[in-house]
Amino acid sequence: MLGLWRLAALPLLLVLALLEPLITFVFAAVSLLGLLTTLFFYLFGRPGFPVLTMLAISLGFALILVPYHALVRWLSAR
Repeated sequence: MLGLWRLAALPLLLVLALLEPLITFVFAAVSLLGLLTTLFFYLFGRPGFPVLTMLAISLGFALILVPYHALVRWLSAR
């Protein structure tokens, strides 16, 4: 049973490891650009700009990298 799990986990680990640089770059860039956009529109934008929503979305993109890296680490340890 353990060998079957390793056989199934290997292709998933391969795909996640190959996509890791791209996913990290894109999600970190979206998070940073969202934070900078939020700051810009908070300081210079119109009064009704949804600051908390934009902050939550930007931080969500940064936080989604934590379980992604944990999954890659967990699969590589098995």
